[in-house]
Amino acid sequence: MPWLVITDPFPPSFNLGPVPIRFYGLAYAIAFIAGTAVAGRHLARRGVPSNVTNDIAFWAIVFGLIGARLYFDVQSGWWFYLTHRSTSSRSGKAGWRSSARSSPPSPSWW
Repeated sequence: MPWLVITDPFPPSFNLGPVPIRFYGLAYAIAFIAGTAVAGRHLARRGVPSNVTNDIAFWAIVFGLIGARLYFDVQSGWWFYLTHRSTSSRSGKAGWRSSARSSPPSPSWW
């Protein structure tokens, strides 16, 4: 029954040389730039200096991403990450630890 298989006609990323550019990352970047530009114009009309606007935008983006990640973890079952610690370090999996580490963590409690 291969005719019942639903495939995605568009790849999730494209390559810019050796670097894969994912579409959700591109959407995040466009949203950050557009949001900062709109907020900058709005705050400039109110007399707020541009360096303050850029500081606000930076910290809003940082804490927005952290909050989104915490919300995702809580809503998708935080107990999974507590009971399956090895999955949080794999490349391509959801997790807090960096996947750049090549060796497993050394503490015995981990």
